Amino acid sequence: MGTNAIGDLLLELTQALNNISSQLPFDIKRDEMLTMDDVCLRLKIHRNTLTGWIKKGTFPEPIYVGGQQRWSSSLINARIYEDNPQLREREHLMAEARRIAEKTGAAA
Repeated sequence: MGTNAIGDLLLELTQALNNISSQLPFDIKRDEMLTMDDVCLRLKIHRNTLTGWIKKGTFPEPIYVGGQQRWSSSLINARIYEDNPQLREREHLMAEARRIAEKTGAAA
């Protein structure tokens, strides 16, 4: 196999891996994998509450790592963002402020 063929193969493989990782609901390279206790602590809820949400389908199912339940930190952060419209409003206001600053040339 020539050098170009190997390079092409590696490029295709890299693109395929990037495509797969872009479809995941979290970034496995950067996310912290949280236990049920971690999630409960972060959300300030009891384990029974979390279990109930999962059973009702109102909370994301865990993934299993080494046979143990885990949730990605970005998935939990997305849930917090989803449940708090004031966070979305603040983000909208910040985006609007950036747009106005760029329009007037005041942005850094």
